Amino acid sequence: MRIRSLLARAALLLPALLWLSCSRGETIVVGAKAFTEGYLLGHIAASMLRHAGYDVEEQFGLATTAMRSALESGQVDLYYEYTGTAYTVYAKGTDMETMTDSARVLAAVRAYDSAQHGLAWLAPMPFNDTYALLMLRDSAAALGVRSLSDLASAVGRDRPVRIAVDAEFYERPDGLKALLRHYGFPEKNIVKLDAGLIYGALVEGKVDVGMGYSTDGQIPAFDLLALDDDKFFFPAYNPAAVVRSELLRERPAIRGVLEKLNGHIDADAIRRMNAEVGMHHRDPRKVAERWLKEEGLL
Repeated sequence: MRIRSLLARAALLLPALLWLSCSRGETIVVGAKAFTEGYLLGHIAASMLRHAGYDVEEQFGLATTAMRSALESGQVDLYYEYTGTAYTVYAKGTDMETMTDSARVLAAVRAYDSAQHGLAWLAPMPFNDTYALLMLRDSAAALGVRSLSDLASAVGRDRPVRIAVDAEFYERPDGLKALLRHYGFPEKNIVKLDAGLIYGALVEGKVDVGMGYSTDGQIPAFDLLALDDDKFFFPAYNPAAVVRSELLRERPAIRGVLEKLNGHIDADAIRRMNAEVGMHHRDPRKVAERWLKEEGLL
């Protein structure tokens, strides 16, 4: 009797289990890297897909390599990555002529990810969110610094120049150590800080140079100087949705939904949104949704 009862219960539960499995399979899992712009792009993509009728789950807040691993393993279906990051960190590319050219680096990562990982790069957004080393204008003028070569000379003169970076930039192959080698200045007076604390330390004079991103809203707000990358070290970093190819084959309309954004968003738009979140502490979901409504996309 007990066996019959268990079989009967299993028969009753089977349709529910099958429904749960199928419904989970229909859900699109959108990821976002753990920094302001990453959250904003993740919320923008998730909102656009929901508006188009898709069931969306969010997996936000992972570091770069963890998010990439989640995409490759299928735990995440898509997230916004930067072309230069993919070329240097994942594809281990080192060709300077490729990495500093937006079209060439995009072609390189598309070919690599299509062949090696079953991933597709959608059309990138029309702005380059590159790393930047930043200084207060008065401090830069006092040291005679306008470029990274100038900074290398200032550090080389044994000036006490304190440079703040986050832990990820310190370790990345396209990060601080490679930058120091490229420009030929010594690794000293390096301060590791959480990315969210660097601007405060810079403005308060606790450090002289701080790592940032070219689309950060704090740069114009604090009238900071982004030092010229005069020896062309930094790759092109155009953000694009990277999607599991299997998902695109099953639901090709996703491409059109997300690439529609590219005609609306530019460096000024993302810089304003970054400032709202980073400086005014507004909810990135609400900032993203308000921008989408203003653009007529929701």
